[in-house]
Amino acid sequence: MRIAGADRYATSLAVAQYFNLSGQNVCIATGNNFPDALAGSVYAANHNAPIILADGSLSDQVMNYLNAKKLTGATIFGGEAVVSKDIEQQLGQLIGHYLEGIICRRKNIMILYYAIPIGRKS
Repeated sequence: MRIAGADRYATSLAVAQYFNLSGQNVCIATGNNFPDALAGSVYAANHNAPIILADGSLSDQVMNYLNAKKLTGATIFGGEAVVSKDIEQQLGQLIGHYLEGIICRRKNIMILYYAIPIGRKS
């Protein structure tokens, strides 16, 4: 099986739609480079959340997908230089409140800490 889209952004949406994860959270990472999405994959899996790749803003197709999921939270992987404040605001509008429902993980080490809490047996 091959899941693909016109570009990496459309492919991330196609993967999210195909697996249709039951969680009500979403993870956002830049599509311009891979480390944030790669480091965040453990966190996303642990929270049953898809990773959507973004550029300057979330596309209409992504916004429609996220709106249908009735999100309660979002996690942004990477700093504002790679995932803009505009995307954070778009997510806040979808969730229904600004910042309170958005968890911003801005460093890879924090992602790993929250994905696999210390002392937990895996």
